[in-house]
Amino acid sequence: MSFSVTFLGGAGFIGMNMYLYESDESALIVDCGVMFADYSYPGIDYIVPDFSYLYSLRNKLKGLLLTHAHEDHVGGVPYLLKNFNIPVWGGFLTLKLLKLKLSEYKIKAVLNEVTPGEMFRIDDFSLTYNSVNHSIPDTYSILLKNKNFSCLHASDFKIDYTPVSGAPFDWSTYEKIGNDGVDLAMVDSTNIFEKGETASESALKSNILDVFLAARGRIFFTTFASNVDRIRQVMEVCFQIGRKVVLEGRSVLKNTLVANENGFLPFPENTVVKISDAKDLPDNEVCYIVSGCQGESGSSLFKIVSKERKKLRIKEGDTVVISSRVIPGNEKNLNAMMNQVALHGGNVVDMEEAKIHTSGHAGREDIKEFLNLLRPDYVIPIHGEIRHQKEFCRMLEDEKLNSKGIFAVTGEKAVFDGSTKKPVIKEINSEYQYIDTRGGFFLDNVQLKERKHMARDGVVIVRISTTEKNHEIETVGFILSDYIYFRLSKFLRENLILLNDVIKDDKDKLLEMSWKLVKTFFKKEMDRRPVIKIFIE
Repeated sequence: MSFSVTFLGGAGFIGMNMYLYESDESALIVDCGVMFADYSYPGIDYIVPDFSYLYSLRNKLKGLLLTHAHEDHVGGVPYLLKNFNIPVWGGFLTLKLLKLKLSEYKIKAVLNEVTPGEMFRIDDFSLTYNSVNHSIPDTYSILLKNKNFSCLHASDFKIDYTPVSGAPFDWSTYEKIGNDGVDLAMVDSTNIFEKGETASESALKSNILDVFLAARGRIFFTTFASNVDRIRQVMEVCFQIGRKVVLEGRSVLKNTLVANENGFLPFPENTVVKISDAKDLPDNEVCYIVSGCQGESGSSLFKIVSKERKKLRIKEGDTVVISSRVIPGNEKNLNAMMNQVALHGGNVVDMEEAKIHTSGHAGREDIKEFLNLLRPDYVIPIHGEIRHQKEFCRMLEDEKLNSKGIFAVTGEKAVFDGSTKKPVIKEINSEYQYIDTRGGFFLDNVQLKERKHMARDGVVIVRISTTEKNHEIETVGFILSDYIYFRLSKFLRENLILLNDVIKDDKDKLLEMSWKLVKTFFKKEMDRRPVIKIFIE
């Protein structure tokens, strides 16, 4: 008997969480998220795990377990369920938000709500969902047991004694799990560089109040749309000081309305108003809660700041409050957006200027306390970049917090032998899928590389004539000088004549040789690698 964990996403980078737990008899997926693409992925919106590895396990695949409703954990579920008809388990709020998402894709799935603290079985796995604090309610760790092997999966958590919603961190539950014995702990490493403990979410309220009291005009408040507890505090502050709240942006509306309807986000009386009603209010009596905390070009805040919206635009005296951390790669987007705010006379308040953000992830001391409770034999840091994982391993080695081993695993498979339980790390063949939502396109690595080439070096279109001596050449993304055009035409004509005996009347061979000649010319003469399209006429 063996037990294995395959890392299809979420380890070695932040986002796209997806883990496959496998026994000899069955397999379970934990989370299926997206990673948001930055400017280095032209035209790409999301990156999701490659599901091809799962096809060989199709008969063993018994279900999908969700830890919480953040996009980096559930955003890829529709794409997974299009290919694999498997049941889904998760918390109440997670399934409510997922159901709404699946309806947009016209996907029906079997959704099973879990009861926190109660063990249930899926094939030869026994599972228990245990509450943890995070930046969205209804977040859980999962205890997976298979015969004589136990693993605690805690991808997103913090220790919060005064949470905005839900109960304080449950010491007794995790102490009992540790006393019962844990073979493997998969633990959140995102905030390993943050010394000390992560501040409580409720500690932000007074700071938000100070920022709002100082604002003289309209307020545009942005955070992650799924940060229900942060939005709740903003609403409470607005109620306290007499500002009305407008919810603006598709993701903000979806998350807040679902959370409100299901009791996770009570709206203060007469505080939330429509955008049409807000137009008649004085500027100092309205707050817009908007999507776009990462400066995304399609977000509501970006369109407001760049004056793409006709009826809602940034103006002098407005205050933009950015209450989130910057996801690596989004710095340029945010800086550009903040410059636009300044250009139009607005003011920006972010987490660097005021303490208006706290993480939903455990700080260094929280991680130590958590592992001291669990005392696992083996630890694998997850939900972090490689530098987070390496620092996590160094900390555990220095603190001597485990007895047998710590492993920084990225895109591999950790196999635990049934008798010794000692892990062996194996390579797997797994890549990523790149999604362009505007056309519903899925790109693989080869297609993405071609798109990057187009963005960087342009496109060359060559029409090869089999009857005429001259060939027609067009470029997209750059312009050839007359001199270079002449040289390329001459280069093609002369070399194709020389290769005539090889090519003869074989059009496929002509196509291949023409492509190679054009590639060679641009590489040697111009140090460019454009996408090349050859047409035979």
